[in-house]
Amino acid sequence: MVRSNDSARRNARSGYTLIELLVIVAFIAILSAIAVTRFRNVSRQSIDAAIKSDIRNALTAEERYYSDEGSYVAFSVVSGGSTTEPESKASPGISITATLEGPGIKIVGTHAGLGDSWCLNTSGSDSAIVSGTDC
Repeated sequence: MVRSNDSARRNARSGYTLIELLVIVAFIAILSAIAVTRFRNVSRQSIDAAIKSDIRNALTAEERYYSDEGSYVAFSVVSGGSTTEPESKASPGISITATLEGPGIKIVGTHAGLGDSWCLNTSGSDSAIVSGTDC
């Protein structure tokens, strides 16, 4: 009868086996890897959106300057800075450069940490914002 009490105590023990714990840790590791990947993609998309927004704002400033002065002006704004002629600002970490290009202007926005660049050129027929510095 003593033996049956010992086996009953062993069966009544609570806890997890090593295999169960390893499976749970592996599952958590897989979920966290998926979450980190998605976070990086969202972060990159938000930086791209900020660059495009800064380019549009710079274009608006250039058009306002053009309507007042009759010409475009080249300028450069570095990481979160601003300029007065034309009045334009850049978001933190983003640099904007505007150069004269034929009858229009070329505006390039770059993020320092990622090296992502977007470009807009008003001298051509299509003035869309495109990826890269060649537009």
